Amino acid sequence: MLKVLIISSNLKFVQKFFNSVDNDSLGLCIRGIADTTQKVHDILRHKKIDIIFRDDSTDLCFSPTFWKKHSKSTINLSIKHLNSKNINNIIEKIYNIAIDAGLDRKKNIADLILDELKYIGYKIKYKGTLLLAAAILEVFKHPKEGFDNFENHIFPIVANTYNINPSSLKSIINKATNYMYRDCDIDKLKEYFHFYEDTKPSVKVVATEVYNRVKKKLK
Repeated sequence: MLKVLIISSNLKFVQKFFNSVDNDSLGLCIRGIADTTQKVHDILRHKKIDIIFRDDSTDLCFSPTFWKKHSKSTINLSIKHLNSKNINNIIEKIYNIAIDAGLDRKKNIADLILDELKYIGYKIKYKGTLLLAAAILEVFKHPKEGFDNFENHIFPIVANTYNINPSSLKSIINKATNYMYRDCDIDKLKEYFHFYEDTKPSVKVVATEVYNRVKKKLK
């Protein structure tokens, strides 16, 4: 987990915002929130910090040498632009910052997703497997959407990325899931999804279980 310090004069709003973000999925651990120079120094003196999110409207001043010494990445986060209308854009920005600061974290997540899919019987040779993996990865980028709007929100994003019609994408993923169920080890499938009977899991069930298992491995 990347350890984060938040510096802002608007503590309540920032805390509320970060509480709305799935920090586990982003690989972030909030180690402190400070609104004075003294609090910043106290936190940095006693805690290891990887990333500093700094409200660009704050009047606290530190030298570039100070930032380089105490963090991998110094981020200017504009509080005035934080609102419900663009919260997903801000979350994606944070996600990308977490990826950059964590080096190959995005690649690791993608690999873990594919490992889970292959374990339950999905074959990489099928395009639907890769598209399903891409859809699950998008949930890590848009954790607020979760799986309530998996097909309505996440599928169109993936379809746009791969220049595919959303309905075609759904069909391709369903086909890969059908092949998985046809060729899988039923006992392994039942154990993985905690099924009592021989049942084909829906795409949403597969994606949710894989997401939760990968998220657990990232902690």
